Amino acid sequence: MPYSFTPEEENLRRLLFKPCENIQEVHDWVYVYCDVDLPGCHVDPDSTGSPLEMCYETYDLLVNGGPENVSRVLYYASRGGFKTLVESIVEVMLLLHFRSNVIHLSAIEEQSKNCQEYLKNFFAFPALRGFVEGDNKRATSTVFYEPIDKIGLNLTKAEWKTLPWEEQQQYKIVTNKVEVIVATMKSTNGKHGVMFLDELDIIDSPRVLKQTVNIPTPCRSA
Repeated sequence: MPYSFTPEEENLRRLLFKPCENIQEVHDWVYVYCDVDLPGCHVDPDSTGSPLEMCYETYDLLVNGGPENVSRVLYYASRGGFKTLVESIVEVMLLLHFRSNVIHLSAIEEQSKNCQEYLKNFFAFPALRGFVEGDNKRATSTVFYEPIDKIGLNLTKAEWKTLPWEEQQQYKIVTNKVEVIVATMKSTNGKHGVMFLDELDIIDSPRVLKQTVNIPTPCRSA
């Protein structure tokens, strides 16, 4: 039987793939789809940002073009300051809104495991779980089917399969992944995509840092 949505489910699906235009929309999207209420307050007098601002600024730079002449951003925060959590949230959003592969480069193995756990947990939520593909330890891959004419809802593979063959041809498949790797020369070789460097200050190999310069690319896959 072909898929069907209630009005509430249809609205939830449509907003899932709608790019956020401002910081409030980013906050609300994260709250609804990732079950995280990102704080936007500054807890230290010397602070110039918050987890919500970090999330929005990074997302806005890639999805909406952000400020002119800005190609990279650097954030400092205390231990337990939500850096890896925020990076993981942005990576989820980029898979759906920017449609680019993402490389999450962690300085240490423990940090990479934290990121992997966040990603797996987010894509276990009901609104997202149908779009994750496979169970790779290092990579989280998404697959969805988008109407060629941009009219209608994006579908999971299971929903797309319920359509008659003729209707299936009116959709194109979109696939991307977040790959979480540890900062070594071997792991960085040949990687391309949007790049997040996690715990940059404790990467002790200049050769690894030099290699990462070749990773970032602004190209979308779709």
